Amino acid sequence: EDLVDRAKKVANLICGTFKLGDRFSRELVFEMCGRLETNSFEVPLGLSSVSIQAVYGVACMIEHNCIPSAHKTFNNDLSLTIRAAYSLDDGDVVSLCYTDSLWTTPQRRE
Repeated sequence: EDLVDRAKKVANLICGTFKLGDRFSRELVFEMCGRLETNSFEVPLGLSSVSIQAVYGVACMIEHNCIPSAHKTFNNDLSLTIRAAYSLDDGDVVSLCYTDSLWTTPQRRE
């Protein structure tokens, strides 16, 4: 299931099932789904295969680089820790790899 299909389902749920269409247009909900997808992190929940999407106000502004200068760690309380991968100087850019570094190219493109 791709992002467009998921966003349509969320828009139908919010505007239809929850009857909030008079407060939120389907277009707005659809657009917000895209923004959340773009700016969120997939947070694993413990040892299970379950994960959630979360937006971290500062971390979502960190730039992407396939060879990142930092690494992210999700803590048990769902907070996020960003650590430098190597010594950074003043003015160096902090970057994260947005995908799992062990994913294949087709997996990253999906």
